[in-house]
Amino acid sequence: MKVFKSTLAVMVILCCVSSFSHADDLRKESPCKADIQKFCKSVQPGKGRLLRCMRQYSRHLTDECIQHISVVKENSAQFKKACKKDINRFCSDADKSGGTVFRCLEKNHASLSAVCANQVK
Repeated sequence: MKVFKSTLAVMVILCCVSSFSHADDLRKESPCKADIQKFCKSVQPGKGRLLRCMRQYSRHLTDECIQHISVVKENSAQFKKACKKDINRFCSDADKSGGTVFRCLEKNHASLSAVCANQVK
């Protein structure tokens, strides 16, 4: 039962992780690096491909990776909430994958709302 709950939690988290720059946190030096190398090594990151691959292997991910995904999800939710208006204002035509929105916000940092600018440090 514990494995089922863990797998279900990971699947929910992976479905919700944003394709903004926070998904990049999974690829960098993170607790998921070994899992990515083991299960998704040949996957070209971007447009949710890495997350889809990890979802396929969710029951095999380490507890550390599962916890990291949870943190990434929380960061993503905070980012989207803080920057929604600024994204619509400055980056509405930006591709929503590969960190393009985040780079757009960085480019417009001086004009961002304070709450969003704090997320885009």
